[in-house]
Amino acid sequence: MSHSKKLKSSAVYKPDGSDVKRFLFTGVTKGLFGEVAFDSGPERDLAVVMEDDSKVLKWLRPSLNQLPIFYRGRFYNVDFVVETETTKFLIEVKARNSLAEGDVREKAKSAIRWCEVASGVEKGKKWDYRLIPDDAVKRTSDFHFIIGQAVTVI
Repeated sequence: MSHSKKLKSSAVYKPDGSDVKRFLFTGVTKGLFGEVAFDSGPERDLAVVMEDDSKVLKWLRPSLNQLPIFYRGRFYNVDFVVETETTKFLIEVKARNSLAEGDVREKAKSAIRWCEVASGVEKGKKWDYRLIPDDAVKRTSDFHFIIGQAVTVI
C-alpha cells in the first residue's frame, strides 16, 4: 500500500489546500512524529512525495524553535528537514510570487550559512538548503525532481 494513502487528516479538507492549516495529518511513517500540521497544500503534497519516495530516509516538520535559524536579529523555522542516503536538507516551500521578496531571500541566505556551518561541524552527510516554488511540488514527481526545481538564492 502506498504511504500517501496513509497520510490523511481526520476530516476532509479542500483539494486546493487553502484550509490545510486547520487539520492535523496522521499516518507519517518516515517522520519523528506520527501527526503533523502543514501551512499550505504544497507543503502537505511534499510530505506525501517524501513518504512515497524510497530515497527519502527520514523527514521532519520542525516545531517552533526546534531548529531555529537566526536572521535579522530573530529566529525562523524552515518547513522541513529531510535526510537521504547522501545529504541532509533544509527545505522551504514558498509561493512563486514571493521568491524575490527581501525577507524570503534573507531567510534563505541565513539557512544556507547554517548548512555550511553544520556541514563543517558534522563530518558525515553534507547539509544543503533548497528554496522550492510551491507550483514545483507535484505528487506525481519524486523528491529529487522537486528539489531540482529549487531557485538559486543570490
